[in-house]
Amino acid sequence: MRCWTLRAILDPNALHDFIEFCAGQGNLTAECLKLRLFGMALDLIYNEDHNMMTRVGLRLMIDIISESKPGAMNWWGTRCSSFVGMSKRHHKRCIANKFWGDDQHKFVRDGNM
Repeated sequence: MRCWTLRAILDPNALHDFIEFCAGQGNLTAECLKLRLFGMALDLIYNEDHNMMTRVGLRLMIDIISESKPGAMNWWGTRCSSFVGMSKRHHKRCIANKFWGDDQHKFVRDGNM
């Protein structure tokens, strides 16, 4: 975080080079910071306001995207449980259903959201 803090202090109007949405442990963000890139990591586990399914979280997401450089990396770390091969028997995502899957399962609906 030191590079991010230092850069933010040097140029408070700097636009983001990257945004890692649903960052989890933030490994991608850590690597970007090592490269001295400026950006953000957002995840519900960090702060309730990062929940993009709420109006506050959606607004935060839109604000951060609008504060990014053209061509900035936006990484969408979607909730993977409803996409991984081990869950295929239950999620039933395929080309025939345009990968929407079997929305009888809450984890599939959450993944689609």
